[in-house]
Amino acid sequence: MASHCFRALFDVIEPTKFLCPRQQLKLVVDSIIWAFRYTERNVAETGLNLLLERLTNFQASEFCNQFHQTYILTTEQEVFAVLTDTFHKPGFKLHVLILQHLFCLVSSCLQALSTSGFLYSGALTQPLWD
Repeated sequence: MASHCFRALFDVIEPTKFLCPRQQLKLVVDSIIWAFRYTERNVAETGLNLLLERLTNFQASEFCNQFHQTYILTTEQEVFAVLTDTFHKPGFKLHVLILQHLFCLVSSCLQALSTSGFLYSGALTQPLWD
């Protein structure tokens, strides 16, 4: 689903906006969070893999800024919550990969802004916070 149906989250009526209805995208994100917080190992691992793939897809899309402005803090908090929970030890490597992805995204954004004044495609082009 994450690799072949990524665009299905978005409506094609107005291609210049972040078109996925917020409730629909929030439901998808909440479902992924529910999955990786689940204590059964295969469900949690599927949720973590789906989250990592979804983050990668959003990073390369035109919706990168809107998605990360809305969900980066929640994602980090939830991943840290399961990372420090003893029930989720088997997913440690995926937790670290997800956090690395998020930290590298923010780090590359800050470096690009400070060195060149502009960002490359596929990176954040707006601040995450006001």
